[in-house]
Amino acid sequence: MEKKEKKNVSWGVVFLLGALIGALFFINIYGIGILDPTNEGWILNYGGDITQHYIGWEFFRDTPWHFPLGLTDGMISGQSVSCMFTDSIPLFALFFKALSPVLPETFQYWGFWGIFTYSMQGGISSLILYRLSKRPIFSLIGCTVFIVCPPVMHRMYGHEALAGQWVLLIALLSWVCQGRKWRFKASPVILWSVNGILAVLVHIYFIPMIYMVMLGYIATDIFGRKKLLRPIACFISTTVCAIGTMFILGAFSGGGSYRAGGLGKYSANYNTLFNSQGKAKYIAPLNYLDGQYEGFAYLGLGIILGGAIALVFVIASSEGRNPLKCFSRFSRIRKAEIICMLAIFIISYIYAASPRGTFNGRVIYDIQLPEKLFGAMSIFRATGRFAWVSEYIVYVSVLFAISKLSGKRTALFCVALIATVQLLDLRVMIKNENMRGAVKKQYEDTLVDPKWDELAEKADEIVFAPLPVDYLAYYELFYAFGEYANENDIELNCFAVARGNYSSMRDDSDEKLQQVVDGTSEENYIIVFFDEADIPESNDNFTVYSLDGYNVAVNYS
Repeated sequence: MEKKEKKNVSWGVVFLLGALIGALFFINIYGIGILDPTNEGWILNYGGDITQHYIGWEFFRDTPWHFPLGLTDGMISGQSVSCMFTDSIPLFALFFKALSPVLPETFQYWGFWGIFTYSMQGGISSLILYRLSKRPIFSLIGCTVFIVCPPVMHRMYGHEALAGQWVLLIALLSWVCQGRKWRFKASPVILWSVNGILAVLVHIYFIPMIYMVMLGYIATDIFGRKKLLRPIACFISTTVCAIGTMFILGAFSGGGSYRAGGLGKYSANYNTLFNSQGKAKYIAPLNYLDGQYEGFAYLGLGIILGGAIALVFVIASSEGRNPLKCFSRFSRIRKAEIICMLAIFIISYIYAASPRGTFNGRVIYDIQLPEKLFGAMSIFRATGRFAWVSEYIVYVSVLFAISKLSGKRTALFCVALIATVQLLDLRVMIKNENMRGAVKKQYEDTLVDPKWDELAEKADEIVFAPLPVDYLAYYELFYAFGEYANENDIELNCFAVARGNYSSMRDDSDEKLQQVVDGTSEENYIIVFFDEADIPESNDNFTVYSLDGYNVAVNYS
């Protein structure tokens, strides 16, 4: 019967069924209303990162096509910003911008992104499990664990691009298919190259993550399979494709800094795999430090239970023999794979916790890095996210072990038990992710004074001045005026974007404020002040208004 399944069930069918399960989970958690592309209210009401990402999409959509294709105009004075740095999910932003002429005036794709993400999470994980188990039913039950993976739910509609962890699963699929006989020899190279392109098009943080997995793939190929040409080709092709995609998106355009602060703060706690951070039903939260929500990688009670079950069965099946010797015998057969996977688990886990290692609420070491190395690591300052690589290695390893239990029914029962316990443990998180109420709520504009319409008629640009060092803390102000600017076709002199050139934006704000005060400006500005104390003494060159709690000055009547 098992051989018949291997022969008759295609990978495509397994993928589609897994994707369907993922889509059903998404609808059950988030509802149908979120898929209405003309409903932007819930996004604008959210007020967090997703609002920034949506406003970035609005500006990108209105930007005429030019090269590089991903550049957005009108958000930072004198600069074009890549849609990568507004986190507007370039994969969807480019696609829907191309369709823009036939789309409604108001169009959001964040609902589509969510159901697509859950579908891909289910479809690709089912392929990984099918490759390891050769059992379609086992694979489809096991994929539910990946679908409700805590970091995916944690990121969806918080930092939704980072929920696209199916990109990382593609890398793991490439690894577990390493020994597969491909119809075309170039298939592994193509798969890795596409993975590199998708990583850039979803979120740039996935690039170093898939390279961590690729490191294990390359090491396994070289030391386990005595291949050299294939891993070199995979590395070169993926690198060229990733850099090329970044260039097309405009990642190297503009004057922003690729470094950002927070290295060491946004790390993972060494307890992260077992730390629910209050998002689970049965596992109590453990202590962690400020900023370590970035390293949230809770396994879930189901996977923890699965690891224990696998260990018990290994010991029981040794039949009086030394379990270590049994494992040693298996290790000799799969020596390269086990060593490489264990090495990547350790490397990604330590890197996620670096450079300041913590356990619970205590700092156990703090490495003082050389300035150049510190700067290089600051490009990907939120090192805690790299714990996802370790987490998915555990997922794959545990379910692989379960699939090898003696007896098909035993394996199916155990994987069903794991999935059930996982869902029960995470039901608090699933309930909190429900967006039905938020989707129904209408957006209430904070700029309601009729004077705003009058000011918008002649305004050329909105200037935020003077720009404070912690200007990103004023995200609600930026979002309110960002939407106002987009609706009225007004440019912004700065906005909350990743990797922005703060020094350049600050100088621009100061210069334009001084021009308004001196009466030398050749354009019509709406100057938005962060603090009432910043408003200069009135003169004949500008007029100050207090509208809806905001203090603004204009140099025109």
